[in-house]
Amino acid sequence: MIKNIEKILNIENHEKSSFYLGVFLLSTAPAISVFLFIFAIIKSTNNKFSLFLKDNFNIVLLVVSILMITSCFFQYYLKIPYPIEFNNSSTWIGLINWIPLFWCFWAFQPYLKSHIERKKTILFLISGTIPIIISGLAQYWFDVNGPWELFNGIIVWYQRPIEITDGLTGPFNNTNYAGAWLAMAWPFSLSIYKTEKTKKKKFISLLIIILFVISIIFTNSRNSWIGLMLSIPIIMGRRIAIFTFLLVTILLFIIFLTYSSLLSADIKEFIFSNLPHNFMSNFPEEFTQLENEFPRIGIWKTSIEFIFIRPLTGWGAASFPLLYELQNNNWIGHPHNLLLEIAFSYGIIPSLILSFFVISIFIKSTIIKLKKFKKSSFLNESNYVFDKAWLCSTLFLIIAHLIDIQYFDLRISIISWILLAGLRSMILEEMNTI
Repeated sequence: MIKNIEKILNIENHEKSSFYLGVFLLSTAPAISVFLFIFAIIKSTNNKFSLFLKDNFNIVLLVVSILMITSCFFQYYLKIPYPIEFNNSSTWIGLINWIPLFWCFWAFQPYLKSHIERKKTILFLISGTIPIIISGLAQYWFDVNGPWELFNGIIVWYQRPIEITDGLTGPFNNTNYAGAWLAMAWPFSLSIYKTEKTKKKKFISLLIIILFVISIIFTNSRNSWIGLMLSIPIIMGRRIAIFTFLLVTILLFIIFLTYSSLLSADIKEFIFSNLPHNFMSNFPEEFTQLENEFPRIGIWKTSIEFIFIRPLTGWGAASFPLLYELQNNNWIGHPHNLLLEIAFSYGIIPSLILSFFVISIFIKSTIIKLKKFKKSSFLNESNYVFDKAWLCSTLFLIIAHLIDIQYFDLRISIISWILLAGLRSMILEEMNTI
């Protein structure tokens, strides 16, 4: 894998090398990665704004940008009264999470315009994720803890003790962020294993897969577990899917038994002692009221109530935790749904438009790949496997953001738009317009 990376960097021009290195460093040194991406973006967009306006998907993002800015204008300059003290300038700062990345969506596409370039990106992504796995397992098994800082805080690896985080995090701030990254990269590790030809490379790929599985389980993040299960049948096929289903069924049955009176206390203690740290906390002992067992339902209800009070302008970025605490006397950082977060901050219309934007790109690229695979002229199955993993990774992040929000971690937001840019490139590749 390292030899392949060196080969790519020697062959490619500077802007492509900058993009690939940005992908490689994204998970471990996001601040440095951003500078590399900025160089790649400037090179790919230099004097090409007229081309930007020729793509309807870019125009959609331009419209959303205008709507978000308009929303911020109403929130800030018209001084809409808030029921609590709130710094209105936060809503302008929140735009950094969106508008620059809308531009990245277009600017990244030249580096993803063919299955070969997307495959190279996958190679760098997996290579850059291996340090996350190593540091996470060192944190979990050997109590190698931080936090650590380099260059006056430009690079921060949190790596807190497991007793604090309740799961593997590695350099990420919490388990959900670490789990989202690993589950996003997981389909790509499967695609590499499936396409390797030599026994040596197969063995190395299998070892990486095993480390991925262990790390994802140890994050103690249910979202990442969903991603783990989602990718196996899609990438590996029916036989592996059946085996995985049986394994998960047995595991769930064992968990059910631990809550029943059928097992002795000694057996239950043995099961608990051999499960990952705090693993059983993800499974409720009994189901009483739905909202008590699944607090996200209550959070979503409160979010929707506030959204319908100001459906057009929204309340402003960073206002949710303050308003939620005011009503519920409990601090929650976000609505645990990205669409609700956008609607809450900037209004319903930008949220709906972005929803249709993502769904449209995902469905179109999926249909194209399914049709192409059925054609007899599509002889290179390995290319299809990598693009299928790309679709699978995107699907996971879509699902994950419907039940939680990892987007505000810089690494997750950037990789999300890289994946969407790759899907758009698949569409354009088929249309022969790149």
